[in-house]
Amino acid sequence: MVTDWLYHLASPLRAARRAVIPLGLLVVFGYLVLNGIYSERGYFNMQSKRESVRQAEIELSILREERRALEQRVNLLKGEAIGRDLLEEEARRVLNVAHQDEVVVRMPPNAKILYGESPAGDSGRSN
Repeated sequence: MVTDWLYHLASPLRAARRAVIPLGLLVVFGYLVLNGIYSERGYFNMQSKRESVRQAEIELSILREERRALEQRVNLLKGEAIGRDLLEEEARRVLNVAHQDEVVVRMPPNAKILYGESPAGDSGRSN
């Protein structure tokens, strides 16, 4: 009879001991999940960093295209066989002069037209 009473008294302690390890594991697992979502290297921060990388790649492709156009322009100016019209165009641009019979169209400074190229990207010259 006494052993039954002691058994029932110790029963909640046994149940608590059995629950400690699963509860501890649950707390550790919850911490790791929350840390994986909201930490500095978590899911949400990685998404924002991916978006930043995507924007930087777009900017890089634009800058590479501008560089390609400028390199092409420099290659036309290099060497001994500079085209007369290219040399004349560059001299007029640098000196800011025009013939009397020419029409000058002023473009806003933020216009994306570089050296006679149209906004569509074709140079307007026929080969």
